[in-house]
Amino acid sequence: MFKQVFILCCLCLGVLPLSGQEELIHKADEVNQTIWSRFIGKDNLMYDYVGLDGEVVLPTPEECAADRPNALGWWTPIENGGFFNGMYLVAQCDRYERNKTPENREKVRRLVAGLCKLQDVGSTPGFIARGVGSDGKCHYAASSNDQNFPWFLGLGRYLETDIPTSEERQDCIERIRRQGEALQKLNWRIPGDRPNFERGWWLGSEYTACVHIATATRVLYEVTGEEKWKKLHYELIRGRMSDGRERKVCIASGPMNMAGWSAWFLSNCQYAVRILYLRETDPELKKYYAASLRNTARRAASLIPYYKRFRPSPDRKGFTPDWHTMMPPFAPQKNGKEAAALAMKQYEVWARKSPAVAQEKVWLKPALCAAWIVTLSEEADLKRNAMPEIRRMILGLDSTRLYYATFFYLENLVETLNKTASR
Repeated sequence: MFKQVFILCCLCLGVLPLSGQEELIHKADEVNQTIWSRFIGKDNLMYDYVGLDGEVVLPTPEECAADRPNALGWWTPIENGGFFNGMYLVAQCDRYERNKTPENREKVRRLVAGLCKLQDVGSTPGFIARGVGSDGKCHYAASSNDQNFPWFLGLGRYLETDIPTSEERQDCIERIRRQGEALQKLNWRIPGDRPNFERGWWLGSEYTACVHIATATRVLYEVTGEEKWKKLHYELIRGRMSDGRERKVCIASGPMNMAGWSAWFLSNCQYAVRILYLRETDPELKKYYAASLRNTARRAASLIPYYKRFRPSPDRKGFTPDWHTMMPPFAPQKNGKEAAALAMKQYEVWARKSPAVAQEKVWLKPALCAAWIVTLSEEADLKRNAMPEIRRMILGLDSTRLYYATFFYLENLVETLNKTASR
């Protein structure tokens, strides 16, 4: 009776209450506004962090060349351009297909332009830059698995839309082909843009590497139509690794550990395994992928309540956009391993200087990514049990008070919920 009276009052006032799904979409729209007003730079790349008024301090060409603060660009605002643009592009393609406005189309195009730039600025075949500095082309020497993998995912998803012209479609296909061929020549090792700064290997025997190589080769054969990629894809999936296991078994097992620090890149893997699951026609392989989705989701579910421990900064004193404050410590680096060791020492300083970002990294990011992992699974009971907590987290988030860009995963989460609800 109360609900009927409430709706009648709303009608009299000319205001209709939002349905459950509309509430989530409305919150995703708020996040979208925040991301595009503050976090997407002039080079169409997402910054890791910015101030509440859009303050950002970009590395200069001299600083990138000198590996300052480190050759990975960790803790700078251009640390994760390939990673973030690729995964956000997935959500923006979904958003566009849900609401085909010129504005949403343009957002997809801009993210694609950013990913193309990351391939263009380097001089080493197979290199995908993490981001670009103050001149729009300078960049750090090291890339990683986590920059390359979302690059494939994002551009592969883009080609499924009706956005690209025939010329743009062909250009994108050629870029994906060129990247695949370059990595294959390197035996699937991820190159840096200088010698000794290689970081990552897709033929490794851990879960993430197995998902990366399986998905990249799937994207390659779907977008190019070339049989050689299809053949390689299935050889790798059914083949054995150095530890004697088949890759399909490794993927089915899911990640050995699910923790707050790993949920963000493992959510990307869950999205990729779902692609493999939905597109596979071999019943045996489909069972392996279903097992992977299930195992990963079950391990992630306990991370969703992390958001309750998140405490937004009450003022602006908990953040500085100036990453220079973490120097010292600094030391020259000869390779990627030295760069990573230096970066971990620097993080201790940076986390003290910007505790607001550290709070978001530790509590909010893993909760959003874990929720997406669960939503991507085929486990109806698990999703049903998690939904009350997921809804509270989504509806309680105020993106206007956040500094660290990974709250964009809320859009990925809501778009997936919307698609699965309409099935």
